[in-house]
Amino acid sequence: MLASAIALFVGGAAVGARVAVSTHNVALAIATGLGIPALSFGLILISRLAAERTLAAQPISVFAVSGNLDFSSLPQQWQKAARDTLGGVGARVPSMGVTLTTEDGYLRIAKRRVAFTAKFPFAAKVPLTSIDQVRVGKSYLSIGGSSLNISLANGGEIRVELRVGQVSANEVATRLRNAISKAALREWGSPSGADGLEIISPPPPARTSPGRSFILASTVLPVWVVAMVGARHGPIAAAVTTLALFGAQWLNFTRSLSIRRVIPILLAACAFAFIGDGVLTDEPIRLVGAALSGLLAVCVARQSRPPHPSD
Repeated sequence: MLASAIALFVGGAAVGARVAVSTHNVALAIATGLGIPALSFGLILISRLAAERTLAAQPISVFAVSGNLDFSSLPQQWQKAARDTLGGVGARVPSMGVTLTTEDGYLRIAKRRVAFTAKFPFAAKVPLTSIDQVRVGKSYLSIGGSSLNISLANGGEIRVELRVGQVSANEVATRLRNAISKAALREWGSPSGADGLEIISPPPPARTSPGRSFILASTVLPVWVVAMVGARHGPIAAAVTTLALFGAQWLNFTRSLSIRRVIPILLAACAFAFIGDGVLTDEPIRLVGAALSGLLAVCVARQSRPPHPSD
């Protein structure tokens, strides 16, 4: 949390210094440097107040809270299952947004699918009777929040970052403890598996490895650069390569297995676009872009192969 706050102030100071150099206006530079962290803290405060109001509006007997599931607190096999639902960003983020509820003797952890993204739903359940302890601590990933630490009887732990303060977080912990007590009295739930965890959502589709996906998508970039150099007289290549670049980046974001087949097609389309510009402008130099696109298309097509089991 302290590191995040320091990063905000350092970032604000860097922008302020840039403004000072560009405008030679000290007052504007100071206002910019202080305004960025002030705006950030203001948005964090608004988010925290909204979350606390939502919690206060719930009946005391209800346990339902939103937060960020900290991947580092999970068993390794569960980390991978959770990260895979986030698409291309799964390997680069420390947590994911989830909703925690209690139902039929289980603590349920769910993330819904977000439309028009590469993110897939994730759902897991933990028997309430396998929860050994519920604690509230400081936030490890955010500013102004707190963490809900759920210790399992087998020694595992689930940590969820909440957007509320310590007082509200303690109220959340009390509601969960009450649900655990009720489950124990009714003999609801029993540990399922060695970790007491059970993933109930279907696995996300297989994906291309991040490194390979990035390399394949990057092959469109030099073609786009060549097209931009002659964009004034070659509008067809400029338009087609720009669309191809956006398409390649989307495939890289989703890490789709189809990227091996689609990239050569995009590069071939770029080659034909360069040829079209060459015919319209009567400029043989356009064939250089066509040759580059064709060469890259052939290279990518030859390197394409079935996905490795580790992808």
